Amino acid sequence: MIGLKCKADQHRRGVTLVELLVVVTLLSILLGIAATAARNGTRGKKQREAARQINAFIAGARTRAVELDRSVGIEIVNNRPNEPQAGTTLYMVETPPPYAGDLTSAFVELRTIGSYTAQLAFNVSNSTNLPYHSPDATLMTDPNFIRAGDAVFLGYNNQPYLVSSVPAALSSGYRLVNITWQIDQPAPFPWITSAPTGPIYPGLPFKVYRQPQRNSVTPLQIPTGACIDLAFSGMGTTGQQLASFDLEASVPSEEYAKIMFSPNGTIDAVYAQDLGSSSAAGVVTYRGLPTGNINLLIGRYEKVVAVREAGVSVLSAGSSTGGIYSIFTAPPEDGSNIADPEAFWVSINRITGNVATSNNAMVSDPASFTSDDALLASARRFAKQTQSISGR
Repeated sequence: MIGLKCKADQHRRGVTLVELLVVVTLLSILLGIAATAARNGTRGKKQREAARQINAFIAGARTRAVELDRSVGIEIVNNRPNEPQAGTTLYMVETPPPYAGDLTSAFVELRTIGSYTAQLAFNVSNSTNLPYHSPDATLMTDPNFIRAGDAVFLGYNNQPYLVSSVPAALSSGYRLVNITWQIDQPAPFPWITSAPTGPIYPGLPFKVYRQPQRNSVTPLQIPTGACIDLAFSGMGTTGQQLASFDLEASVPSEEYAKIMFSPNGTIDAVYAQDLGSSSAAGVVTYRGLPTGNINLLIGRYEKVVAVREAGVSVLSAGSSTGGIYSIFTAPPEDGSNIADPEAFWVSINRITGNVATSNNAMVSDPASFTSDDALLASARRFAKQTQSISGR
């Protein structure tokens, strides 16, 4: 038995060094191929996931508007002042119920009237002025209850009068509110043809429609590393109405952009900054129906940083070449979202309110374009065609 065992041991073979090196080389090649495939499979994953979540959140706001039978929408909060062009959080906002005073007999008085402007007076406490009457609008004791941008309807008509300013201090128990209207609108007190010498009494019944306010729905925190690139987001094929005023520290009252849905699911209004209206006093907020489909560019946060650090102007030069052209032809070191084919567009149809997701179109030969608007329109061409990517 001992002899047989020794004979078997003499025929046992091991692995040579050459064979071992061949196996290791083959394993290295296979691991490299697998790593490349895995990297390609996760490319753009953050942007895709962010676009999916944003799409679902906007659709949820639209559904809630239909359920509640009043205007509901989203508010895009940017990372001001660090990166004001990066939208990082979405809040759901609702239009509060209209306020018509404390009593069914509540009314508002007219103090002054001019060319498309007037000053209204709401009785908020026991007035010392004649004629004496009980308070009509005690909630307006709070100076922030009504503010610039709200709308006032007077006398059961369907004409909104925009609140232009609200003095902080009360005037003898009254909250004074300045309103304005367009040239094609009727005056709020049509029987008054000249400036009154004193308060006009009795006044008119009223309804105050305040601007959207955040509700209790949990906000959407966009996944880390992704954001809404507000610099290139806007309405239509070339609009950039959602762009922030960047790092202008002299504009402290910049409002966040809001997109509102009506009870029938269509877009009710868009709140955005009136580009070019910045001043030390604040920024004029544009409120109105969208001029085209609303396009939100979903990209990477670091690319927003790269564009800012490169000092490139993000606003389109219109029919000529400017900052957007330079982003395509001489991109920043870390690139930009508008020129990134891995970015996505979340688009809202201006007529139906439907939400769709599409790829950012790649511009193959940017040097052949002769304007910033043309480049921006080319990058949005898939969004314009509303080619939704299902399940991505």
